[in-house]
Amino acid sequence: MRTRRREREGPHGSEGQPSLLRLYRACLHNAEDLCHEASLLFRAQRFPRAFALAFTALEEIAKAHAVADFYTGVLSESELQDAFRKHRMKTAYLDRVVSISTGSAEATVEYDPRAAESSVNLRMRALYVEYGIDHAPAMPAEAIGRDLAKSTMDRAEVELHEMWVQEEYYGHQIGTKGLWK
Repeated sequence: MRTRRREREGPHGSEGQPSLLRLYRACLHNAEDLCHEASLLFRAQRFPRAFALAFTALEEIAKAHAVADFYTGVLSESELQDAFRKHRMKTAYLDRVVSISTGSAEATVEYDPRAAESSVNLRMRALYVEYGIDHAPAMPAEAIGRDLAKSTMDRAEVELHEMWVQEEYYGHQIGTKGLWK
């Protein structure tokens, strides 16, 4: 199971390196910290910022997933770099916008960053003032309320828990190979 870009770029020689497991776990630990800080903001009724931090936690979880896929040979070096630098790539991982084709001897995995546009825009709305008709300000609190912040925080907690459980308790393979084996 590999991405098309990984097939084009060929082996990267980093499969199985212990430093990648440290990177994977660092992303998950940072996601835990972000979840905790989001809950502090939520309790203070700062819902847009709580949403933004919870969404950022989800992006960190997506980065961990990308590292796992790089570790297991699913992802190319350039895709790993994208996962660390491009919000749309992280969000595509996060939303599991994926297609798996089985037409060849090995399944091909594709994450579609274009499909993540609305999620990335919503995160921006949580942080920045926008403007509407006649340049009327649109405040973050108008775009992000309590329910959306709470559901995003809950999702981050669930995703994080599932990542830890998959690795620590069940000893399953991490990343896409662990999800779709």
